[in-house]
Amino acid sequence: MTELPKIHAVFLRVFLFWTRFYRWLQVDQVWVHRELPDFETFSRRPVLWVANHVSGWDGLILQLLSFKFLPGHRFYAVMAAPGWRENRWLQAVGTIPMDAQKPMTIRSTFRLLTRSSQTAKAPLSIAYFPQGRIWPSTRRPLGFERGIEVLMRQHLAQEGAVVIPVAFHWEPTTSLRPQLFVRMGKPMDRALSFKELEGMTEALIDSVLCDRHLCGERVSSDWQPL
Repeated sequence: MTELPKIHAVFLRVFLFWTRFYRWLQVDQVWVHRELPDFETFSRRPVLWVANHVSGWDGLILQLLSFKFLPGHRFYAVMAAPGWRENRWLQAVGTIPMDAQKPMTIRSTFRLLTRSSQTAKAPLSIAYFPQGRIWPSTRRPLGFERGIEVLMRQHLAQEGAVVIPVAFHWEPTTSLRPQLFVRMGKPMDRALSFKELEGMTEALIDSVLCDRHLCGERVSSDWQPL
């Protein structure tokens, strides 16, 4: 792949409408912690979202977050190449394939993301899941892979670029459908090791788990619906 897939605006609007409706059928509520980054300060800067991977909804939730808080950005999520090839319609809504078993594919994907971010008319938001596969939020260590260090260094080489760590935690409460709790960390403008980034994400998840242990079925005022 030599350039990012084109996002089809009409298809994307239909897709997002379907996502919100279908999400309502599958998910009771998506809660976002009220302690948010100051999105205004980097509304025109490249953003790399780095999150733990707990479900097939994760990329879509990050896309909705990006559209809500960074509406001027073009959003792309990196996903496994086999799933991308099986669901070709995903190309039209902002996804990029990567084969984690092929180092050359990983490097070429990283170079494409960096080059595209530097030349794009609108700033890019890129979502990446360093675990490489779905795991429970309680897994320790989370199992971040070293490749995130390469992507962070290339991403942060751009002027004004930031990295936002994100914690996802799913939990059933009083509904048959689960609730998702999302907490975002402080934006970073310096490269970290994959272990440091893993530790920061674990700390965010642990803060969510601590809140859930204290509140039980109740959701405190620290959270707002997406």
